[in-house]
Amino acid sequence: MQLRGSVRSKLLLAFAASLTAITLVNTALMSYLIGRQGEDEAFNRLSQQLMQLQDDLQDTRDALVAVAQEAASDERTLSDLAILYSESLAQAKRQDDTRDRALTLHKTESLNRLHLILGSAQLSSLAVYMNGTLSHYVTPDEAGMSVRRGRRDTPVITSLKWSEQDQPAGLQNWPEHRPPAVIASHIADVDHVTTLVDFPSPQKLVLRIVVPIQAVTRESFNDTIAENLAIATPENLRPLETGGPAPVVIGQYVFSKTFDRNFLQETEAKTGILPALLSADGKHRLDLVGIAVPPSLLSTPTDVRIKLGTADIGDQSYYQGFKRWRIGNDATLMLGGALSRAGTLATLRRTTFFGIVAAAVILAIGMALGSVLITRMVTPIKALTAAATSMRLDTSELGTYLESPVQPQSQDEIGELTFAFNKMAGRLHALNTTLEQQVRDRTAQLETANHELESFSYSVSHDLRAPLRTLDGFSRALLEDYGRQLDDNGRHYLRRIRGASQHMAQLIDDMLNLARVSQADMRRTAVDLTALASEVADELRRNDPDRDIQVVIAPNLQASGDPRLLQVMLENLLNNAWKFTSTRASARIECGELIRNGTRAFFVRDDGVGFDMAYAHKLFIAFQRLHTVSEFPGTGIGLATVQRIVQRHGGHVWAESELEHGATFYFTLPDDDDLPSAA
Repeated sequence: MQLRGSVRSKLLLAFAASLTAITLVNTALMSYLIGRQGEDEAFNRLSQQLMQLQDDLQDTRDALVAVAQEAASDERTLSDLAILYSESLAQAKRQDDTRDRALTLHKTESLNRLHLILGSAQLSSLAVYMNGTLSHYVTPDEAGMSVRRGRRDTPVITSLKWSEQDQPAGLQNWPEHRPPAVIASHIADVDHVTTLVDFPSPQKLVLRIVVPIQAVTRESFNDTIAENLAIATPENLRPLETGGPAPVVIGQYVFSKTFDRNFLQETEAKTGILPALLSADGKHRLDLVGIAVPPSLLSTPTDVRIKLGTADIGDQSYYQGFKRWRIGNDATLMLGGALSRAGTLATLRRTTFFGIVAAAVILAIGMALGSVLITRMVTPIKALTAAATSMRLDTSELGTYLESPVQPQSQDEIGELTFAFNKMAGRLHALNTTLEQQVRDRTAQLETANHELESFSYSVSHDLRAPLRTLDGFSRALLEDYGRQLDDNGRHYLRRIRGASQHMAQLIDDMLNLARVSQADMRRTAVDLTALASEVADELRRNDPDRDIQVVIAPNLQASGDPRLLQVMLENLLNNAWKFTSTRASARIECGELIRNGTRAFFVRDDGVGFDMAYAHKLFIAFQRLHTVSEFPGTGIGLATVQRIVQRHGGHVWAESELEHGATFYFTLPDDDDLPSAA
């Protein structure tokens, strides 16, 4: 092929292309850094506003608790509940119109007092429950109560301004009326002031403060008298004097405050973010845009850290953040916030535009200087160019070229360049040969794994989970609703059915986890195994504090791998050691490293029951167990998961043991330099 154009023009073109590429890379890097700065500012703003939202809600809750305790401890409020308690018991013993009217009259008087509290405290509703069932309630728009009609209790609506015609002679004229959605028909009995969170309807949240009232009861002329009334606490629900009767909870006042989208819009106006309030499981929400809770946050119910990220909702893109708010020991609420990326990007575009203009000016100056410098260069490289262009560098022809390569014609820089070129061609040929086979092998493995995972996930999700949930749910309903009609054997059988279905569900979850471990993306980095093992051991101690067990973890256990997968591996190994030492009064677990056959290996050793080495080949096979479930619970997936993780890191795992003398599990994790080349 005849060369066209001078060496100078080609070098100038190469220089121009290089300078342009460098300028573009610098511009892109500048834009990226500016974007990251804007993103960091957005995430910082979201974090601050989520903490502020939590503080505001906490202040609202504390204020509501204070109002509830003050109102419930008022002498007139306590007296109303004592009378209603006595009248309710009397009505249950002997029903007649006089009793019904008396009880209705007392509820009416209580409603008048509750209505005054409702208005002064700016509550959404105030209700009274007896034996966990709604007795009467008041909201800003209506009031209602439960009255006896015939043989059943019927909810009715009353006026907010009661007249002589309404009470009690007009009782039968009050229409039946279901309480509004914000009023719960039943509240579980509690023994202390409790906070509840409920989503009674879409886009509506109710914060409830339940105040239980305790009293000492006595019988007087066939009536039950309630005395010594006070707000109940676990410490106070004991006899007031030695040998005396213990106080009992006679009723509950429930103070409620409702939050709707108006609250969110006010928060947005103050903070500029789009807030959201969601249930702990993420299924119920009060929000302005449909942000979704990350699955990783839902799967860690004890994690109260702020989770930040981005999401596309409709045709808009948002920065979003979530935080779990634990309301004491009573309830949990998920707090969320979103921030539109459009406003943030507008500022970034202006900054990037000026950066591009500056880069264009620099590029023009560089082109001019490059032209001057290239003009001064000599042109001896034409010979090498001719030699190089006489050969095609396609992979299929590299072998032919290497049989008769271009020989250096001089011992100068051009000769060195020719020698380096031939050496590069040889290395490229060797790398390409192995790379093509590796690509074919890896592609086939990946396609097979993906196909198996898709089939497995589909079967588990659609064919196994639904019948198991049905079996567990109906057996639970049968046990709860008809358990008293069954003998001990019947209830035992139902519990075994539930236990088997729950075990199967756990087995399915473990199978899915094994599949995910096999498919998860690998992100290699330096990993501190000592820190990971310590975290797992601390969690085991918290979950089983009564065990007398010594866990020894060697310091500075460093490895290269995916931190998330290695943590899963250590959780399975340490859980295994913890489980199989449970029969020991005093046990020891050790994590460390050693050199085995010239290779560094890590180990987890215990002094538990051990196993027969004749069955060691079954250890890492899914569902293969060397002990029965009655001896040691489990699904037989843990060690299979360990092997899969170690193999994905290019390592090897094995075990050594002796019956009743413990077991040791070894695994290797090659360093980055020991891994096969990507070429």
